[in-house]
Amino acid sequence: MVDHRNSELAVERLDDLAIVSLRVSHGGLVEAIDQLQLAHSGVVSGSDPQSLWIGPGRWLLMSRSATSGAIISSCEQALTNCVYNAVDYSSALAAFCVSGEIAEQVLASGTGVDLRPEQFPTDSCCRTRIAQIGVIVVAVSEGRYKIYADRSYEVYLKNWLAETSGILSLKCRR
Repeated sequence: MVDHRNSELAVERLDDLAIVSLRVSHGGLVEAIDQLQLAHSGVVSGSDPQSLWIGPGRWLLMSRSATSGAIISSCEQALTNCVYNAVDYSSALAAFCVSGEIAEQVLASGTGVDLRPEQFPTDSCCRTRIAQIGVIVVAVSEGRYKIYADRSYEVYLKNWLAETSGILSLKCRR
């Protein structure tokens, strides 16, 4: 389902995504990274489930094929000697794919992160603020990003993206 599209930008809501927030104590980090093949600082790893590093000892684990319960079970099996916390975030976060000719410019207008491909290449991820709300940004490919935000900001973020893309589209035509 495409929530917003103009000739230069498409915003698509990503549904049916299992999302688990994983926190691991300092003493269990090496084991957790090894056992679950977790992403390292600032990057994404894996395909399904995929892990996004979002801070020291913190990851989001995401899957289209496995349930949150299955992801949590795999954490339980792999992290028997670690202190950790795995929580279902599927209902807490809204996920979007933002793509198109002006996707980088639209997102860059709302954040201080340098999203140019040479600075934020494919499979990079970071926590930042866009339009004054906390988000996680993932570079999928050049001109294509995934954005994860608190679900309570979903409508605000979609409206901000639509409005900003409209303004930038007008400036590009001049």
